[in-house]
Amino acid sequence: MSYPIRIRLTAISCFLSGKIPLRVMVLFVLPSSLRPKGEFVTTLFGRPFRVLADQVNGFLGTVDEIIISNQYRIEMIGDKDVVLDAGANMGIFASLVAAKRPGATVIAFEPTPSTFAALAENVRGYPNVTVVNNGLSDKEQDAFIKETGDCLSNHIDTSGTPVHLQKIDNLNTRVDFLKIDAEGYEANILEGASETIKKWKPIMVMSAYHKPNDKMELPALITKICPDYSFELRAGREDILICHPA
Repeated sequence: MSYPIRIRLTAISCFLSGKIPLRVMVLFVLPSSLRPKGEFVTTLFGRPFRVLADQVNGFLGTVDEIIISNQYRIEMIGDKDVVLDAGANMGIFASLVAAKRPGATVIAFEPTPSTFAALAENVRGYPNVTVVNNGLSDKEQDAFIKETGDCLSNHIDTSGTPVHLQKIDNLNTRVDFLKIDAEGYEANILEGASETIKKWKPIMVMSAYHKPNDKMELPALITKICPDYSFELRAGREDILICHPA
């Protein structure tokens, strides 16, 4: 995929304002035929960042969403907050929070073993990030994750790579901010976090486009768990549901 002129100009602007480094800006500007095809290492926030093979477009898209477009609203995270990253992938959001909120604690969950290896490497230099090679769900169980060839779309399925799923409630930890991008497993994760949501009332920001009725069913589920929430839908290339506690 070659990025249109608008996105390339935005990338240049974000480089000049310090949001992204030179290496990442160059990736946006290069024609697709000249971008890396295998695994490579770039930089984010002054640290090496490993990108898995054939993931340059997914990497750039995620940089655009998380860093440039700020879809998870980094400004809502306090410097002492406990942040849960459900579906951390290669670690772009975890790295952003760790770099911009060095006093925050980030717990990043990623079930796919190969993606988890990249995540662990990418956040190694951040003492405030803990990584967990499990998925999250409504119950403690062993399951399978379907590896699609695109680490951004791996998902829980009936066959595939064995993984373990756990409940947020069983972490027994304060949660101030919960980010979820779990390829359609968002409701399961919320159900497994019901007691945590009731007790701590975290800000929650999650994908709301993987299933046709997510935009209606996810707010309804959260309201059932805890009625003290208001909702904001941020439409875009990915629809994001922002959940504000009272």
